[in-house]
Order: sequence, then structure tokens, then C-alpha cells
Amino acid sequence: MDMQALVTRIRQHQLEKQQRELERKQEAMAEALSKRTSGLQGERLLTSKELAPLVGMTHHKTVERWAREEGMPCVRKGRTVRFRLGDVLRWLEQRKG
Repeated sequence: MDMQALVTRIRQHQLEKQQRELERKQEAMAEALSKRTSGLQGERLLTSKELAPLVGMTHHKTVERWAREEGMPCVRKGRTVRFRLGDVLRWLEQRKG
């Protein structure tokens, strides 16, 4: 194995390790948020821009696409789309399993 291939394998391993750590952190954050919001009555509706960072997404358009194409729970009124954090967190947990 040449040096470049070895460096590539090491970097790939490092990236996989970082990804696993970020996934663990995201799960912990989602669980903590779910616990905080699970007992709320009349939970506030969030925009895709507000929701994206709370569920570990980098761009709000991903949230909108998942609502449109993947079945992410949302509330629609005309052209307006809003999200309940608790519903989205439960949906994400179900997708993992």
C-alpha cells in the first residue's frame, strides 16, 4: 500500500469517527428536546428555518423537501408550512428504527 492510499484510509476512518460522534450528539439533543416539549399543550408551530438547526439539518430547504417528499409531519395552511417539534422528533425516531 502506497503512502497516499494509507493517508486516504486514515482520513476516511477519521471522518467516519466524526460522523458517528455527531450522530450521537444529535440523538442526545433530539431526546433532550423531545423531553422538554413532550408535555406542552398547544405546542408552538415552527418555520422550516427555525426547525432545521433543532433537528441537526444545515439548510431549511431540506426540511421543506422532507415534508413534501418524505412525509415529515407538518401543518399546512395555504402555501404556509409549519412544524411541531415533538411530531418531527417522533417521526425522525421512527425512521431510524
